[in-house]
Amino acid sequence: MPRVDDLGYPIAEIAADGTAMITKHEVAGGTVTPDTVTAQLLYEIQGPVYLNPDVTVHLDDVAPTQVAPDRVEITGVAGSRHRRRPSSP
Repeated sequence: MPRVDDLGYPIAEIAADGTAMITKHEVAGGTVTPDTVTAQLLYEIQGPVYLNPDVTVHLDDVAPTQVAPDRVEITGVAGSRHRRRPSSP
C-alpha cells in the first residue's frame, strides 16, 4: 500500500440516484479498492440495514466496482422512509 504513513480521508461523490463514487485526493497515501470500501462499510454499518433518523438504508444489493485507480463506484443502495408514529399527547 503506497504511503501508508500519510493516509488521506475518503471522498464520496453521491448522485441523486443513490450511486456513489468513492475516491481520495491524488496526493494522499493509501488506496481505494472494492476491498477497502467494503471493509469500511462493514466497520461503520455492521449489517444490511442502516437506520437513520429519517430513512432506512438497505444495503443488501450493494456492489462496489473498481472503475479507475483509487475510484470505486457503489451501486445497489436503496432507501425507504420510516413510518411516522403518532405523537404522544
